[in-house]
Amino acid sequence: MNKDFYINTLKWNSEIWDFTNIVNEGIPKLKNSDTNNVVNFMGKISISSVEEFEKISEKLDGIYIIEQDIDFSEYTVSDAVIASTFTGKIEGNGHTISNLTNAALFKQFNGTVKDLNISNFTNKSTGDYVAAFAKNSSNATFENIVLKGRNTIGIVVAQDNKNPTFDRISVKNTNITITGMFAGGLVGVHYGGTIRNVYVDGSIDITQIGA
Repeated sequence: MNKDFYINTLKWNSEIWDFTNIVNEGIPKLKNSDTNNVVNFMGKISISSVEEFEKISEKLDGIYIIEQDIDFSEYTVSDAVIASTFTGKIEGNGHTISNLTNAALFKQFNGTVKDLNISNFTNKSTGDYVAAFAKNSSNATFENIVLKGRNTIGIVVAQDNKNPTFDRISVKNTNITITGMFAGGLVGVHYGGTIRNVYVDGSIDITQIGA
């Protein structure tokens, strides 16, 4: 984590190498147009953009650190951003993932996520629908999630109208702020599918009852 080690001991040229990330336990990166994720000494991969988030599909069991807020407002995808089963871990660092429309972040989420804020996930055809985090989930942990929206709010999924399965889910220390109707620590509106072995802990703050 000391730039002098690379420059004086390893004799790496500071005009070639970018040492910005070493203060966060990251490794130096070449000063070029390479957009590859930064891997730190603990094997964690940094994510700072939508493009880097998409690369989660290349290592579905990895440990990822969200380094800044990520805005999906210019992103279009059907169904899910990550179409395969995720089994790794995401550390949100208190940052916010926002403005994803008509999609979930994951098709199948079997990993762990903590310290993440989610805002303004919507379904244009039917209304508000915040935090469609995963279409299906099992053996997963959601911890310290802050979620804000109006109608149909859920930590894992907003509305489970596609027959999902939720098994061995732990939702801990979460906070939902809703200004409309239909909210839950697991799912906002539940029509069908399977829910078993689920633990939910947190709070829901209703600031205004919608029509």
